[in-house]
Parts: sequence; structure tokens; C-alpha cells
Amino acid sequence: MLPRGILREPVSNLSRASYVFITKSSGPPAEALVSLIRRHNPRAEIIACAHTATELVELESGLAVPLATLQGKRVASFSGIATPERFEETLRGQGAVIVANRRFLDHHAFNDEDLDEVLDRAIRAKAEMIVTTEKDAVRIQGRFRPPIPLVFIRLEVEILGDRDGFNAAVERICLGPSGQR
Repeated sequence: MLPRGILREPVSNLSRASYVFITKSSGPPAEALVSLIRRHNPRAEIIACAHTATELVELESGLAVPLATLQGKRVASFSGIATPERFEETLRGQGAVIVANRRFLDHHAFNDEDLDEVLDRAIRAKAEMIVTTEKDAVRIQGRFRPPIPLVFIRLEVEILGDRDGFNAAVERICLGPSGQR
């Protein structure tokens, strides 16, 4: 399957999974989703995860900037991710005022024309800062040096529910059932 949207494999492949990670959750998974997973795999451990914004990072310098910097700032945002709405909600949730926005397809390979368009929109909207995702920043690093600050938002994964179970799952995945490398 192409890496687009919410699934990375067909639902039928759930039958061979030992673990199912439900990302970008805000709480326990919906019963309908759990039922779908259980229909294909009654044994897999289901682990819900949330993404939490932790800081901004200046693309050029790599310096961390507090999220509070977004409060009341006019920002231009751009992203090439599966659910850009969540990225934009995160910015607004931190107090940013999105004055220009450009959504690209998931895994978009940014070219110079794309980045010029982002900059043009930002300047026309009088943005004080350009913000993108960490995933997208990796694909533009070193190529795009706009005259206004360019930052990405760093997210951390928070395990919802059984953190010890998650840690044990990671250990089993990385070290194997015997606990040895």
C-alpha cells in the first residue's frame, strides 16, 4: 500500500500482529475500532498513544523555543502529513493565529517552487513565523532559509493506559522473547 492516510497495511494483515498501536488518540480507543481489531485478531495487544506538543525548534539553528512563543503570533503553516487538521489544531491550541496555510499530500517531496509558494503566502499574510511539522522539516532542512523565523513543532508520544505494558512490549520487540540481543 502507498504510505497515505491512516492505514499502512490492509486491515486483513491485523491477523498477524502481536501489537496494534492506535496513534493520535485522545483517550481509550472507540469500541467499534476495538471490535474491528478483535474480529481480525483476538490476541493482539492494543496500545493507545497520544501526540503531545513539547516545543518549537528553529530549523536553521536547532535551538529549542518554548511553545508559549506561539501565543498570539501570526503564523504561516505548511505540512505534508496524513492529517494536517491535527497539526493546525495543535498550533491553534497553543494560541497561534494561522494567517496562511498550505497543505501538501502525505510524504510530499518539497521542491523549491513549493517552498517559494509557502514563503510568498507568509509574506503576503504578514506572518511573523513559519511553522511546519518535524516530519516535514527533515525534508527541507538546509534548502529553505526564509527571511522570517522558520520553526517546526516537536511532538512526543504519550502512552495512554498501561505504560508498563507498553515498555514490556517494546522490550519484547527489540530483544525478542528471550530478552537477549
